[in-house]
Amino acid sequence: MLKQVEATLYDEAAFVPLHWQDPSWAAKSNVEIGPIINGMNFPYFGDLVVK
Repeated sequence: MLKQVEATLYDEAAFVPLHWQDPSWAAKSNVEIGPIINGMNFPYFGDLVVK
């Protein structure tokens, strides 16, 4: 019974980040990086446009 309780606690443990640093993204003038940044400030490189 205790093994089952410990397994449940292990499987359902919550991840609580203590620090989340939003990176600053910069690009050259010929790279359209604005449209690919989402709410978490992570880029979607699949939509990146380079002129």
